Amino acid sequence: MAENYCNIHKVQMKKFEKEGRDWYAHKTEDPRFPKGWCHGELKEDKKNGSNTDGVKIRLRLYELALSYAQGDITNWLKDAEAYVFNGNIPVKDPFPQQE
Repeated sequence: MAENYCNIHKVQMKKFEKEGRDWYAHKTEDPRFPKGWCHGELKEDKKNGSNTDGVKIRLRLYELALSYAQGDITNWLKDAEAYVFNGNIPVKDPFPQQE
């Protein structure tokens, strides 16, 4: 089918252009698209890229924990993951200033 046709909702999409980019989209009230716009494809429910990105981020967090955290690494990792994956700001600074 044409790139300006949405196979999900069976409607024509409108072409948008901005700053040298162009894309097709249409307004929808479909709850699978919380921002109200469909681009003609369903994406997995994820916050930070692909599933493999999550694994890479977790590995990097673990490496950082081993490098910087002193003491309770498990709690430090929980705070870091909560921040990266859920946007929760940690109560305690994971990198306190050393005197």
